[in-house]
Amino acid sequence: MTHSFLRVLSYLINWMPRKMRVALGSTLGWFWFHVVRFRRQVVIDNIRLAYGAEKTPDQVHALAAENFRQYGLLIIEYLQSITWKSADYYKNVPFDGIENLKSALAEGNGVYVLSLHIGNWEWAMGILVAHGIPADAVVKRSKNPTADRILLEHRKNMGMGILFESGTAGGILKSLNQGRMVAFMLDQFMGPPIGLPVNFFGKLAGTAIGLALISEKRAAPIVVVYSYRDDNGILRCVAEPQLQLPALAEDREDRMYDKTQFYNDALEKIVRRHPEQWLWLHRRWKSYNGEPRWKRNPGLAPVTAVLLGLLLVGCASGFRTEDTPTGIALPADAVVNVPDAAAIEGPSSVPAASAEKPAKKSKKAK
Repeated sequence: MTHSFLRVLSYLINWMPRKMRVALGSTLGWFWFHVVRFRRQVVIDNIRLAYGAEKTPDQVHALAAENFRQYGLLIIEYLQSITWKSADYYKNVPFDGIENLKSALAEGNGVYVLSLHIGNWEWAMGILVAHGIPADAVVKRSKNPTADRILLEHRKNMGMGILFESGTAGGILKSLNQGRMVAFMLDQFMGPPIGLPVNFFGKLAGTAIGLALISEKRAAPIVVVYSYRDDNGILRCVAEPQLQLPALAEDREDRMYDKTQFYNDALEKIVRRHPEQWLWLHRRWKSYNGEPRWKRNPGLAPVTAVLLGLLLVGCASGFRTEDTPTGIALPADAVVNVPDAAAIEGPSSVPAASAEKPAKKSKKAK
């Protein structure tokens, strides 16, 4: 019954002229912000937290109001696309940089897509499939069973594969082996033990570790894909050039933090370009209560490092005594144990978010 009603509504919205759809969406957003006010304060607080002194109270309020207008447009677009076929996405959604995604897929290792809830993320996935790109997405289940069923059916109608967060490692690896694209949305809060507290807009935010962890099992190109409404109100999809990871820590658990922070930084740049279109009503900066499964190597405390340095100098006679420019005997060359990727990971059937923490290897000196 619900689905039949939504299909009728979809046909009616598609029949409307574009200006009428925009006016209807804008009115919905205005009504939500000024009358319903559901999560209005959450949005205002999030914007204020993220930007701090960068924006005045008036600018924060104006951005929040525009953000709700964008939600109204999103609702109309979603209803509009319920009856769409691939040809409709192809005709209505321009795709900038699709060559970046196709060249990454051509390498034959599959592709990790890093994305976020901005613009119209459902349409972004629809246009990928419309261009013949085999796409799967790692998604959360909705708390509302009816909403979950509607979203799942809509996504399957697009031709998109669905991988739920729980127990996805095997499915992700299978998709990559088939040369498919697997999308990760990392802009929502994820608490302990499988979320890591890393910075987003300079504030600690629990962030899912899935992409960082699964990329330890299987290397593949990473491409940022997102959508936004341009100055003419046209929703566009963008695929950026492949991400080039910086030098990463040798310690596996440190790498988890380095990667996750790098992904967050890439997403923050997009939000800053189009702040009015991001999902500010999500509580991104909820309190991170508990301990993550993966912890950074704390390294040597400053006092300990000084004492160790004095000890090394004082005990120099115990080390090899070859001549040096300073006349100070040097200790033996340090040995660094670099983790072996094959040895680190267990069987590929273990879910990324629930893999057992491996025993720490002993390190001598870095």
